Amino acid sequence: MKTIVATIAVAATALAVAGCHNGNGGKKDGGPGSISGMTMMLTGLGPMTTTSTPQTVHLAVFNKDGSPATSYTGTVAFTSTDTVAYLPAQYTFTAADAGGHDFLTTLNSAGAQTLTSTDSADAGLNANAMTDVEGPAYYYVQPMGGKIALVPNVAMSTPTLAVLDLVALTDLTGYFVGFDVAVDDTKLAPDANFMTKGTALDPGTNPPAIAAAIPTAGPLAHALVSGLSQKATGNGAVAGDATIATGAVFYTLQLPLKAGAAAGTIMDGTVAKNKIRAGLRNKAGTEVVGAADFAVGKLVYTP
Repeated sequence: MKTIVATIAVAATALAVAGCHNGNGGKKDGGPGSISGMTMMLTGLGPMTTTSTPQTVHLAVFNKDGSPATSYTGTVAFTSTDTVAYLPAQYTFTAADAGGHDFLTTLNSAGAQTLTSTDSADAGLNANAMTDVEGPAYYYVQPMGGKIALVPNVAMSTPTLAVLDLVALTDLTGYFVGFDVAVDDTKLAPDANFMTKGTALDPGTNPPAIAAAIPTAGPLAHALVSGLSQKATGNGAVAGDATIATGAVFYTLQLPLKAGAAAGTIMDGTVAKNKIRAGLRNKAGTEVVGAADFAVGKLVYTP
């Protein structure tokens, strides 16, 4: 049975040296396929991880004598046996890297998986990190960039409940926030806990100015519609814009998966036409953050 916790078994300390794919534990000797005699090493995958959770890996390059290759300025690309993994973009090292750089990656498929980094000009200069991944019946490809993003709440999620937080990625000010995104509502069974407020904005009370729904008719039919505002009048009214700190949560969405639903994409906010509306506005109604800086990822059901 799939579980929300992913156990990472890192073969030979999760490192494979360039030109040596036998899990030799990061031994820094030149592989026979490396033109320069340099080696690579991948570190950073911990013994435990969770699907849909970005992991920081460190890629280091070494000279033939084992010293850090501080002058390395090659270009590296990442591949994986996990066909739905989120992989780092191709990257060219700079002098400031001094032979080492951190990258974010997310593995989403259950089973034994391998992450590989390769120098684009020297295929023999590469490194592998091998893992064994378990996860829930869904995965969420977290978006990158933006000023506001929808990210997984790992602590609250379960194998049949995807919990996502709308989070500020930079310091902001505002009064209202919300987004609408097309969804396949045949795969979801929302309940009374569909949406809860965070700490970034105060929606007041009796009633609070917070709502989420998936309409079945009208112009927003089959869209996840959500929004939260401070109140200009009534219980808990707030006179002005809130100061929103980096990392503050606007609100949380709980998306129960419908039993017996077919596998497939539940929502994909990375496709522009699917993100119908998204933004943060101030009390005067002026847009503070627009759709271009509002990052919504891709949620896929994989029973």
